[in-house]
Amino acid sequence: MNTDGITVSMSKGIKANFKLGEHLIEYWGSAYSGKEVLKVDGELIAESRNFKTKSVHEFNVDGKACQLTISVTLFKKFSSTITLECEGELVHSYQLTYGKTRQIVCI
Repeated sequence: MNTDGITVSMSKGIKANFKLGEHLIEYWGSAYSGKEVLKVDGELIAESRNFKTKSVHEFNVDGKACQLTISVTLFKKFSSTITLECEGELVHSYQLTYGKTRQIVCI
């Protein structure tokens, strides 16, 4: 499934792209391997393995403190939220719901 800035696949994981001015912030995560990769303008910022229901990546873009948060809710409906904030302000958030419709809602 694909919508502006995000691609979701059970076999290929979640890929989310955020535009911050002229910069491209890319996140990829796999539910199978737990691997997460965060890049800014193609440069690797963070790479880790995480099987927790929440992960937070903090980094700087043009001197601005940014934070990418991924939260997964496992009970009732499996859903995830991927949120980018810079200087404490929300830049963009994606809410992904896996179920019968597998819809993606961009906030």
